[in-house]
Amino acid sequence: MRARKPKILPIYGAQKHYASGIVIALLCASYMIFSQFYVSASGGIQPAHYLIVSSSVLLLVFGKLRYVIDGYERIIILLLSFVAYTALSNFYWYNQSGTEDFILSALYYLFDILLLLSALFAMRYSNRQIIFSGVDIALILSLFIYLIGMGRYDFPPRYNGYFNDPNQMGLWALCLVAIRIIVQDAEKPNLRMDGAIGVAMMLVFATESRSALIGLFFLCAGYIVKRVKGAHRLVQALLIPAIFIGCALMLTGGVATWDDLNSQSALQRFEEINMEDDLTERGWYRIIQYPEYIIFGGGQGDHFRFNSEVEIHSTWAGILFYYGIVGSIFFFFPIIKIFFGLSFSNRFVFAAPLVYSLTTFSARTPIFWFFIAASISAIAAQSSRRLNPTETARNSGINSGTRRLPRAPGSGN
Repeated sequence: MRARKPKILPIYGAQKHYASGIVIALLCASYMIFSQFYVSASGGIQPAHYLIVSSSVLLLVFGKLRYVIDGYERIIILLLSFVAYTALSNFYWYNQSGTEDFILSALYYLFDILLLLSALFAMRYSNRQIIFSGVDIALILSLFIYLIGMGRYDFPPRYNGYFNDPNQMGLWALCLVAIRIIVQDAEKPNLRMDGAIGVAMMLVFATESRSALIGLFFLCAGYIVKRVKGAHRLVQALLIPAIFIGCALMLTGGVATWDDLNSQSALQRFEEINMEDDLTERGWYRIIQYPEYIIFGGGQGDHFRFNSEVEIHSTWAGILFYYGIVGSIFFFFPIIKIFFGLSFSNRFVFAAPLVYSLTTFSARTPIFWFFIAASISAIAAQSSRRLNPTETARNSGINSGTRRLPRAPGSGN
């Protein structure tokens, strides 16, 4: 009996999708650049969202869904199931209360899943240097705006650029550099990547977001492990926190020098933490106070039902409360599967936005789903390299940016 040939994931091939992949990649890169400019309230339509709508239309018209999900069907199907469940849950609660917030919540996740599929298509069937360039330009532009004194301090002394909140900017910077590191997993770290991390660190410290600072620690840890992969584990354990603390002290002082409004350092904000008050304000206690929603969820909207004007400020607690155990399985199982599918160093990087999400609700933010797409793409690329390293090296011109001519149909090896 002949052994079954292992399935080769078409990560680096598919020349016929290259043209549409390039266009969608350009739209995704443009989204990363312009997503830092908010012109309406949080949760409203921003200019960069039209770029994702355009990429989604192109994907639906010229691409085929099976080419997007091939190789990681379980993860995509579970995430699609989560989006479908959020729609069912929110429409049910909309019929119960008539509050339009539920409809908006359902539409947010529909938009996010379209972004994820578009990003997957772009990273699978195009030159990944386009994605890298989008990240680099976005970070450099944001830092330039900060250094020349533009942007806003809506919550002084915390800087939020043209976002509506410093935490939004912190998550944006974290996700961008995480995308950069994870997608470039097959290549050795270089000065360009070092620069992207340095810029992201400056922006995060400028926001003084405690959630982003904690996430930054995991991100830096993962990158340093990647940098010193051959070193002894004890050296890594000592080097990671030492470098991070040194950078933290240096950048905290630098931020205070750059702007007179920064009378307190980012690290000093941790001294203000009151765990009891924070858990109450961020809505963690709703899970205990309203246990009747633990199975199927209470829907994401009409927060006045719970004597609050705001949503739960935690992705982990929010998903559990809004969509119950059922919805949480659809959302968190693929997250866990992605985590264990990544390389050891990339698990730290992947954890950065997830740790951030403990104290803020990031699951509805588009850049978070772009980050998830990058992580899925990295897993698929790892599988492709393991299963067929020769084919991967030959076709790597599509994704790595090296200049190679497409092979003629039917040509030999």
